[in-house]
Amino acid sequence: MITLNNADLVGAYRNLVNRTLAFLVKSYKGELQSCVVEEALERKIQGVYEKTGGYIENGEFKKALKEIFELVRWRNKYFDENRPWVMIKEDSNKCYETLYHCIYSIINIGNLLEPFLPFSSERLRKIVGVKEISWQPLSVPVGKIGAVDLLFKRLDKSES
Repeated sequence: MITLNNADLVGAYRNLVNRTLAFLVKSYKGELQSCVVEEALERKIQGVYEKTGGYIENGEFKKALKEIFELVRWRNKYFDENRPWVMIKEDSNKCYETLYHCIYSIINIGNLLEPFLPFSSERLRKIVGVKEISWQPLSVPVGKIGAVDLLFKRLDKSES
């Protein structure tokens, strides 16, 4: 349990959320503006909703979580490959698009995790200003994000 928390929740999900939102705050004053979502990303997210929903309906929760965390790792890889910390110096608009695509993914990952992690999903919605939830891809709201808070804490194996 501790290893899963530290690897998946902290190492992958929290990492994606915190570095994306912290970069948005640092570089764009936390402002979310309208942007076009890449068609491939929309299709990918829609596919994860469909697969995950099917797994949940069939009681295959482990498969549902595996599907969601594959999306988390894919978005972390995207963040790393696009290197917004370098891109901001070269093309601020392109950098914002990269962050926007990560935020779109984060909002939907939180929504997909709602059945498993309702409290942290609610905290994430409050941070990014999402008002409603439904089992379909959510859009990024326009406005300023709230205070970025750690969704999960690393657990110490010695405390178990």
